[in-house]
Amino acid sequence: MPSKSAFVVLVDAYITEDQAPWRWKPWQERTGVHHGLFPDDDRCLPPGWTRQNANDVHSFLESYRQIPKSQTKDREVFLKKSPHPGRVFFDKYITKGWDGWGIHDVVCDALRDECCHPFQLMLDNNSLKDFPEVDHYAPKVVDAIARKLFGHEAFPRGSSVLRISLTNLGLVKAFIVRSWVRLKKKCKSDQTRMARYKEEALAAFEDINFEDPTRDQLVKTITAIARWKALADIYSIDEYLEGLESSMEKLNELLADLGVNAPQPNQVSGRRAPKRQPKKSSSSKSPDHPTKSILASKGALNEVASYYQG
Repeated sequence: MPSKSAFVVLVDAYITEDQAPWRWKPWQERTGVHHGLFPDDDRCLPPGWTRQNANDVHSFLESYRQIPKSQTKDREVFLKKSPHPGRVFFDKYITKGWDGWGIHDVVCDALRDECCHPFQLMLDNNSLKDFPEVDHYAPKVVDAIARKLFGHEAFPRGSSVLRISLTNLGLVKAFIVRSWVRLKKKCKSDQTRMARYKEEALAAFEDINFEDPTRDQLVKTITAIARWKALADIYSIDEYLEGLESSMEKLNELLADLGVNAPQPNQVSGRRAPKRQPKKSSSSKSPDHPTKSILASKGALNEVASYYQG
């Protein structure tokens, strides 16, 4: 993956491409920066900016412009590490605005349209172990993303291929890489969660008293299975689905034995369980089981089962 961040390529584009993309209508509408970064009228400043912010960012960009292109290392250090208040503010501004501007969504939509979203690619391979390399797939979606974000001005007249200078700059590719890295982190996090939910569900079965289960035991087991299923169904990878159906059947049998109309496996919604009701006071506990919260009625059983049903 290239080292250039979205912030870096946006700075480079502003300097080398005549204030692009901030002068292009689609980008202005997306970001709310309708009058460029440095309008004369304070009322037209980018959302959340003060005149001091604008002066700082302008000073930063001009300072960067003055560093000769031949001094690659100096330019890189200035962009990434300079304490210049304009650099610090502009970097934070872009980072904060990214999700609100919907750029990640545009990238993901384009990847899905071209059937090269990394999650799609891994599902086709029935494995989450090898995350695809962005360099293999980015070229397929660069033009579609550029047209959505920047409009026709980013393209030569009559062409559907992004302007060469912007392609060489890596402007759109940096956006794709940013989303790709985000998706990779999400996938890794979900793998950890799925393994944990599966372990928690199996452990809950080990702890439950099948002859006389308590409400808390049922809630714990149902919630664990629902979480496991909700996430495993998204990816549908055999490794994480293994044992899920049998666990659900086992739970259904238990609920049926308790007089609850248990759902079939394909009816489990996996939604988050409602907040638990407060535990009963110690005076209401059975003297034979001082630490148990006994399921007192059919109504209580049905309430617990509702956590499991869609």
